[in-house]
Amino acid sequence: MNALTQQEVRASNTVVEGTIRLSERIARVLFDSGASHSFISSSFATKINKESEPLGFQLVVSTPVGTKLTIDVYYKGCEITIGEMKAQADLIKLGEMEYDIILGMDWLSTYHAHVDCRLKKIIFKMEGGPEYVFDGVKNKVNIPVISALKATKLLRHGCRGFLATSIDKRHEEEG
Repeated sequence: MNALTQQEVRASNTVVEGTIRLSERIARVLFDSGASHSFISSSFATKINKESEPLGFQLVVSTPVGTKLTIDVYYKGCEITIGEMKAQADLIKLGEMEYDIILGMDWLSTYHAHVDCRLKKIIFKMEGGPEYVFDGVKNKVNIPVISALKATKLLRHGCRGFLATSIDKRHEEEG
């Protein structure tokens, strides 16, 4: 599972973010083809009208800071609305995260989704049905950013890293 911040998502060309409806609530979503499963944040799970169910197995998820979470509950058959398209998702309760839900490959493949990361679009081509297009949030600024997870992996493989802080003196003088 990828754990990215909103800034990293907007700079990335591998994921798409936006808003959809989940159980009649507006949800911030990350479409992530790098995630094998689909997830819901603990705080958003309290807002939907569904009871959690046992997952049937324990899923261990590694976080960017190196901790491991063991997950064993999910929400089955959550109603998702994307424009005119109605869908269902089984969402694993993950704890707190930047997004309300993350839709991974399990969900994307079920709905025959084509992820166009460069244009920040998801195209759904269901057999025998109309094509649906979801327009995600576009890149506002093209800043080269890598995730904390990728930085950690690079450091573990012997790469050198530098931590820098930038201060805008103009704002100091105004205050």
